[in-house]
Amino acid sequence: SYKPLKNSNADLQNPDVAINSSTEIPSQFHFGQRVFNLTSNYPAVIIGIFLLGITTIGIGMKDIVVDTNTLESFDESTYLRKAFEVADKNMAGTQNIDFMVNLKKSDSVADLDVLQRIDDFQQRMNKEFPSLIATSVSVVDLIKRLNQQMHQDDPAYFRLPDTNTEVNQLLFLFNSASPEERRRLISDDFDATRISFNVRNSGSTGYVELIDRANQWSKEIFNPLKNKYANMEVITSGGVVTFMHLFDLMTKTEVNSFLVTLALIGITFFFVFQSFTLGSLALIAATFPIILTFGLMGWLGIPLNPTTMIIAPIILGLATDDSIHFINKLRG
Repeated sequence: SYKPLKNSNADLQNPDVAINSSTEIPSQFHFGQRVFNLTSNYPAVIIGIFLLGITTIGIGMKDIVVDTNTLESFDESTYLRKAFEVADKNMAGTQNIDFMVNLKKSDSVADLDVLQRIDDFQQRMNKEFPSLIATSVSVVDLIKRLNQQMHQDDPAYFRLPDTNTEVNQLLFLFNSASPEERRRLISDDFDATRISFNVRNSGSTGYVELIDRANQWSKEIFNPLKNKYANMEVITSGGVVTFMHLFDLMTKTEVNSFLVTLALIGITFFFVFQSFTLGSLALIAATFPIILTFGLMGWLGIPLNPTTMIIAPIILGLATDDSIHFINKLRG
């Protein structure tokens, strides 16, 4: 051990004066003394460099995106992740998104105008998102296959029939042969049908773009049908939609909770220290590590999700504790 420094400038500049010559001086002591001398002699430079650094890193916060990909939480060597990757690459994808077209009028699914619009929507989705959409299926695919089979499997007839009568006949034949299969795509009253897309695994950002554009296209394509089917609606559903909204809601809730916690800690600082200046100083000191962390996440392209968002409360807790010690030392 070594004796504490006396409260004098001479001792601060020459710490060996206050230390027994027979005592070995720890290297940390010399380092700490040099840091103290540096900050004491050049406070403006130190503060300037610190503010420049934290501002530069903090700018990265504007590039943070909320993007949740559950599969990336697993290591690449795990069986589950490998299985998903094989299914995405060689099979029909691992996720699904459905769009239910509910016309709310019996036998309306057999309307050629409705079927043509379903086909247009399906083809547009497949064309615009080839990297996400693995396969798609709708009543249109069913009718096209039946039409081809009714014409000796001629590929030229893999298309929609020319009249509503032909469509009704094909749907009647299919319903008679396999009503259970028909129920997977069409309601019992033939007033609603679904367009199902099997999609590959992706982050929520990619799914959000897909769903937003799909909803926009569905309005463009299906809204004209409201002249005949006034109460019709197109509903987005499926596992991707459910989990995407769930994870995004979790992340936004965590962000809001963090901001409320930060505000409450700031109010507590003001009451504990009974000084607006000291309370503000403590709050700023507690905020800097968070700015640095999220700024680096933005620069490095690390997304904000329920997993990475857990870091913020941990940092805030550690920073708050250190800020209290710092202010107490400053006051003492």
